[in-house]
Amino acid sequence: MCCFRKEVDVEDQSMIMMSTHSGILASYMQCHFSPDSWRNYSITGTKGRLESNADNSITLYTQKNNQTRSGSGSSYSSATFQIGEDKGGHGGADPKMCKAFIDFLVDDIPPKATSHDGLMAVSVGIKGAESLRNGNVPIDIKDL
Repeated sequence: MCCFRKEVDVEDQSMIMMSTHSGILASYMQCHFSPDSWRNYSITGTKGRLESNADNSITLYTQKNNQTRSGSGSSYSSATFQIGEDKGGHGGADPKMCKAFIDFLVDDIPPKATSHDGLMAVSVGIKGAESLRNGNVPIDIKDL
């Protein structure tokens, strides 16, 4: 439960481990007790990893060579990209979401994410909390 206010019924720490119907494995972790004042994102795939940095940049680590039969490790290369300054809340996402919503209402420009995408994202949060509050049992989210 929340350490700041008793009436807030959201966990201060949580982790969701998930697999999609297409076979993607993912985890989401949040900790409101982090010593950092910035959000950290890391996406790891079969060809490398993306990580957000405190200076508002993203570092891409790509695997150059697969592990050899002799057991020697893989080598990696990296590149860092500046993504601009944080203009607005949630890393600049808030004004972009508002603009996309207004663009849709005023100019009928469809958003990049679909309503189905939003439904599935919210479903993961709801079912993740349900799992956490019921002994961490696996819960299947049915697609539409």
